[in-house]
Amino acid sequence: AAELATTTKTHEPSLYRVLRALAGVGIFAETAEHKFELTSLATVLRSDVPNSIRNFAILMGEGWLWRNNGELMHSITTGGPAQNHVHGMGSFEFFTKNAGAGAVFNRAMTSLSQAVVPAIVESYDFSAMRKLVDIAGGHGLLLAEILKANPHMQGVLFDLPSVIEGAGAL
Repeated sequence: AAELATTTKTHEPSLYRVLRALAGVGIFAETAEHKFELTSLATVLRSDVPNSIRNFAILMGEGWLWRNNGELMHSITTGGPAQNHVHGMGSFEFFTKNAGAGAVFNRAMTSLSQAVVPAIVESYDFSAMRKLVDIAGGHGLLLAEILKANPHMQGVLFDLPSVIEGAGAL
């Protein structure tokens, strides 16, 4: 806990309490006093494992998203999105004006797709298609995997310019 607190520039006693709470629900195991190790439940929080949910977990901890969640009652009473109420604009305008938040969101959506893309590619017959357009396709993971499995096809990824920039070479 001390080493982690130093690395993350956090308050050691507070971090230790959080680690113990997470150990209590099986995310970590306390192996010696103030020493922890990952359990199988925490493995998917690593960035170097298949079907990692690390980026989604990071998204869930973002302050701007927590503020939206805190205004759930606004959405229930008005039917309007909390995002607009809290930030004065819709999600995609917010992501355009707050590139860091947009990058976190897009990485999270891509990582969630990683778990389902293989099943989609294996289950659907794309053999008759010559061109596939993925509208609001994010970083293009689904499209890239479909094209890899179907080399006869061409693909078009359509999304906001800031999202396309983050797509890279999948």
